[in-house]
Amino acid sequence: MLTLISALAIFSSTSQLAGGSKDRIDLIREHAMFIAIGYGLIYIIYKIKSIKVLRIASRYGFLVSFILLILLDCHVRWGFINAEYINKAWRTLNLFGLQIHVFEVVKIAMVMYLAWALHSYRQDCEAMERNKKSQTFSYLNNIARIDSLAFLKQPKWKRIFYLYMPVVIVTVLVKPGSNSSMLLIGGISILILLIGRMPFKEIAGIIALGVVAIGLCMGIYYASGKTVFSNMRFDALIDRFQADYSIERLIEIENDPKLG
Repeated sequence: MLTLISALAIFSSTSQLAGGSKDRIDLIREHAMFIAIGYGLIYIIYKIKSIKVLRIASRYGFLVSFILLILLDCHVRWGFINAEYINKAWRTLNLFGLQIHVFEVVKIAMVMYLAWALHSYRQDCEAMERNKKSQTFSYLNNIARIDSLAFLKQPKWKRIFYLYMPVVIVTVLVKPGSNSSMLLIGGISILILLIGRMPFKEIAGIIALGVVAIGLCMGIYYASGKTVFSNMRFDALIDRFQADYSIERLIEIENDPKLG
């Protein structure tokens, strides 16, 4: 059903989407190719019967997100992979002609990563309570063997390193490219942490810290004459909240060739 709706939306969209020699048929053909690739990926994942494989893949969700966002934010131009500037922001990577929508990949990868991290955190805590060797978070546990770093064995530090820091880092890296994706990814991550029964005070502290950080950056941005933090798209964020989303305005935009 969602596939049919997406195909209908593409076919019914304004002809301005078709640039140069492309027409509606070219757009729907390209969209059909992505649908086929999507179904292929769904089938491949469905055929994976071992949950261990999915857990291993989920473990690297943050790493994949981090690498893709760094490449995008650095505006790489390496020939085989290039960052693309679309709709006044850097949003996609072009890999050998295949367009990768980075923020969409990050949304899925981070959900998978947080699911793995929460499950591993529970296993680690249970092992520590039973005075057994933990089979998860091996890197941090090994570092904690150093006397001066023994405090890293404490659960709160494992929450910081494996849960809170990845969420903060990814949210910050998404900000230059998309305000809406930043809010969505950050919001979903916070919701997952709450569902995972992480301490509410800690999560509230992270949210408060984020709000204060954004406020300070915006203050510096406008105080410097919009020269500092100019890549953070604060004007776009303000415009998004001040925009007129009334039905009449949306109809006007749709009927105006210069706006729709």
